[in-house]
Amino acid sequence: MSKLFKKTLLMMIILFGTIATIVSAYAGWMIYNRIIGEYKSKAIAIAKNIANSSIEVFLSRDASTIQSMVDQLHETEGVAYVLVATQDGKILSHTFAPKVPYEIVRLVQLPRENKEEVVVTNVRPEGYGNFLDVASPILVGVGGYVHVGMDLDGVLLYITNAIVRLHLATFLLFLVSVGVAYVLTNTISRPLTQLTEYANRLTARDFSAEIHIQSTDEIGLLARTMTTMASEIKTRIATLEMAVSEATRELQDTLAYVSAIIENLADGLLVLNTDGKVTRSNSALTNILGLNFDPEGHSARELLGKKAEAYLLEKGWELANFYSRRAHEDEFTSGEAIGQDVPPDNTSEFTTTRTDGQVLRIELSVSVVNMKGAWNTIGILRDVTVRRKAEEALRVSEEKYRGIFEHAVAGMFQTDDRGHPISANPALARILGYGSTEEFIETTTEAAERLYVDLRDKEEFMRLMQGGQVVHGFELELYRKDGSSIWASIRAGAITNENKKLVFTEGMIEDISERKRAQEALLESEGRYRELFEVSPDPMIVHKDGIILFANIAAAEFLRVSRPQELCGRRVLEFVHPEFSKEVLERTSRAEKEGRSSPFAEVQFIRSDASVGYLQSVAVPTRYMGQSAVLTVGRDITERKEAEEALRSSEQRFRTIFEIAPDCIFLKDQDLNYTHVNPAVESLFGIPASEIIGKKAEDFFGDEAGRHICEGDLRVLTGQTIEGEHTRPVRGMYLTFHDIRTPLRNSVGEVMGICKFSRNITDRKGIQQSPQAKEREYKSAAMLATVEQALHAAKTDGIVVLLGESGSGKDFIARWIHSKSERADGPFFSVNCAAIPRELAESEFFGHERGAFTGALARKKGLLELAEGGTLLLNEVGELPLSLQTKLLTFLDTRSFTRVGGEKMIRVSARLIAATHRDLLLEIAEGRFLEALYYRLSVFVVRVPPLRERIEDMPTIAEDMLLRLATEMRLTQVPVIDPNDMKRLCSYHWPGNVRELRNILERAVMLSKGPKISVEVPALDTRKNEWVYEVRFQDRQNLPQTINDLTRTLCTEALRRSEGNKKEAAQILGISRHSLYRFLKNSGFYSENELW
Repeated sequence: MSKLFKKTLLMMIILFGTIATIVSAYAGWMIYNRIIGEYKSKAIAIAKNIANSSIEVFLSRDASTIQSMVDQLHETEGVAYVLVATQDGKILSHTFAPKVPYEIVRLVQLPRENKEEVVVTNVRPEGYGNFLDVASPILVGVGGYVHVGMDLDGVLLYITNAIVRLHLATFLLFLVSVGVAYVLTNTISRPLTQLTEYANRLTARDFSAEIHIQSTDEIGLLARTMTTMASEIKTRIATLEMAVSEATRELQDTLAYVSAIIENLADGLLVLNTDGKVTRSNSALTNILGLNFDPEGHSARELLGKKAEAYLLEKGWELANFYSRRAHEDEFTSGEAIGQDVPPDNTSEFTTTRTDGQVLRIELSVSVVNMKGAWNTIGILRDVTVRRKAEEALRVSEEKYRGIFEHAVAGMFQTDDRGHPISANPALARILGYGSTEEFIETTTEAAERLYVDLRDKEEFMRLMQGGQVVHGFELELYRKDGSSIWASIRAGAITNENKKLVFTEGMIEDISERKRAQEALLESEGRYRELFEVSPDPMIVHKDGIILFANIAAAEFLRVSRPQELCGRRVLEFVHPEFSKEVLERTSRAEKEGRSSPFAEVQFIRSDASVGYLQSVAVPTRYMGQSAVLTVGRDITERKEAEEALRSSEQRFRTIFEIAPDCIFLKDQDLNYTHVNPAVESLFGIPASEIIGKKAEDFFGDEAGRHICEGDLRVLTGQTIEGEHTRPVRGMYLTFHDIRTPLRNSVGEVMGICKFSRNITDRKGIQQSPQAKEREYKSAAMLATVEQALHAAKTDGIVVLLGESGSGKDFIARWIHSKSERADGPFFSVNCAAIPRELAESEFFGHERGAFTGALARKKGLLELAEGGTLLLNEVGELPLSLQTKLLTFLDTRSFTRVGGEKMIRVSARLIAATHRDLLLEIAEGRFLEALYYRLSVFVVRVPPLRERIEDMPTIAEDMLLRLATEMRLTQVPVIDPNDMKRLCSYHWPGNVRELRNILERAVMLSKGPKISVEVPALDTRKNEWVYEVRFQDRQNLPQTINDLTRTLCTEALRRSEGNKKEAAQILGISRHSLYRFLKNSGFYSENELW
């Protein structure tokens, strides 16, 4: 029996014994109190019952009756005696139980103070035990008292017997408890003892021990858990032993290929001890410093054990020496920083000289490593000579680009990834009305609403840029500084980083406000070596049979993957450019099979993000995980390659801009001779650049213009920048140019020549209109009524019929209605129904399918299809053949038609405007026009008055017509009519309407020598069918020219009289129709469409 069992059993016995004793005592006390209480209550009840039952008997003192009542209580349990006594103590009746002494009568007749209440007292007759006397008054004591006595000794005996029986039951319960305690103690302590012994054996690493506890309670669960844990511990110990063995083997492999890394790094490696002496270096360092290479030791013997200052210049040595001073040796604890003496940067760049005299630019990176308790300095030396040269070349190239950027005629800009301007050239600042680029950037950078009229344009532009698109001709409206707005056209591209994320945008802005206004007028872990491998700035990968086994962080960053582990298992050639695949395969195969390192070579890689990178790499044989492998170490030369490419691209970009710029670019020397010109200049002069270079401005523009140009050039040579407009003759034509001239300076700021940008703005100057030209205000009541009707017609989409004489301007009103309608952005087509041959009319209007008739070689869309979303003007609609009128009526009813030779119904949405000079009701009466078509067309009728009914508008009409003629003839100034001639024009009755007016004005403009023209007005007294023409023989005008003018005029008059019918006009003139066509072609005849 174990000590645990004994202690547990004793504790259980004491516990159950104590509980049984307490329960027994408490139960005896409760029984005693309860029985005594019951007896007292019974005695009181008997006494009161007797006292209150027969009051009359007690009052009459009937002793016999009272005695019979008392006798009835004799057998009552617990009652020892009953006495009935008078108030003065006289006994009326009594009854006594056996062994109750008569002496009790004397004891209960003691005087009492309280005569009205029930009195309970203990009566102790000498030698007879204890009695409980209950005295109850009869009629408040008047009738006497009833005494009921209870035998307390009997009650106590009864209670004692009950308590004894209770104690016997308690003792039996105690014995049962002892048995239960023994069983429970045995059940709990034995498994715990087995668990304790099992745990002690496991502590002693005796895993062969077993435990046999099969119970399903917590102890059994604990036993099974300990058995499972012991099995797992045994398995894990075995696994750890295997892992330690594997780690030891891997560490040996790591030491092997890390050693290879050190010797084959592309950068030089230098290790210094605390005395500042070289303890290790690699072959790359000897190459950089130009020392003798020892192929056996893979390092220069002369370096080892010597001070670093013998090879590093002062600046680089100060940085390296800082980490190797003994004064700081005690300050390094657990890799903590040196303290306040730590320099801000552990990288330095300095110049050194090789043993062969070559000057190099060296970048030195220094770090400190604890080796065997001593702090050693590790330095990485990189030759950055080539990169610095490329950066310098790039800087020079950027300066050239900045010069063009600053002096370009067109606005140039850069924005950030949010669309806010970050850079702009002076031209853009001038376009937007700012005094300087700084003011423009400061105003618009953080407040886009100050630049963009519609912020949705900015959002759309940035969406295109975010998508990497190149934008051409993106049009948007921008605010100027003064609050006005301009329209601009943007040509821009997106500059992204290697992750294809937008960094900034750059492009050019052209002010197209003039063009917009013209359109509106017209349309409205392995330790230090492992750490060295991981943190090396050079990419390194270990591979076997072309499969990557291991890579460092630099390799992952170079190949654009998030983690080095993602490279494992992938093929090396997967990232190598196809042009270099064969070379890389040969080099790695030689290193893997022959065990020889390959020479350094430049290799192009295609990275995971599709970008291109370059490495100067070497393949070295090594061991990895117990097997032979190849370590490829490379130096990232992408920046150098990109710098070289950027230099080439920058030069090519400048050359491309120079070659493809639409503006003329001139470069002159100090003698004002042309030295360089772009193709735009060759196109302007019509001669090659070789015939321009070496000559001066007066050789091409004449003496007067040459002197003007020379004066400005001389000011530029003093350092000024000049901008202005100038009109000069070029190949027989006067052209207006916007010129910007700026000095060309050398590296010390001296002016060496002139750079000039010239933009031909003749077209813009020629069509520049005053604001009043957009919306003319007519004075005549007839024209005002017509304009008001036309405005109502423009607000709807219904069919409109224009009625008016030939040449009165019906085409103009039709275009005006189109420009004011919701279809203004759609196309506008005008067709003269009288000029279309009848046999081709249906094909022209509705189109035809391939093979519909002879000569129909391909499908053709008709005018109705072409006018989809716009307006189609049917001029001279009364000339349509009846067959075509029928089909047109069907189209107007259904808005659909079929092409000639086609089967498919085509629906179009085009507005129709019909115009005619004929009386359509008369045409209907004579059977030449369908009545149904007339009513279908006459939804809204607008009458166009002839010119004679709106003579008040003559100055307005003449001014507009001269402006249009000046535009068509590319004049730099709008001709002006003499006031006297204007009066004569207002006095004429104009039978030919606006067509005749244009004829007269065009002839006057062609014959004028200056801005003021002389108008030849027909005789005022001619009648309707008479015509008079005044022939003037001008200076320098010969006979053929005069005859041509007369022929042209006669043809115009004949067409007027025939109302545009060429056949009738030919008959009037007495010539054939072909001759009339020839005269019209030779004389440059303009139709009504071209008048307006």
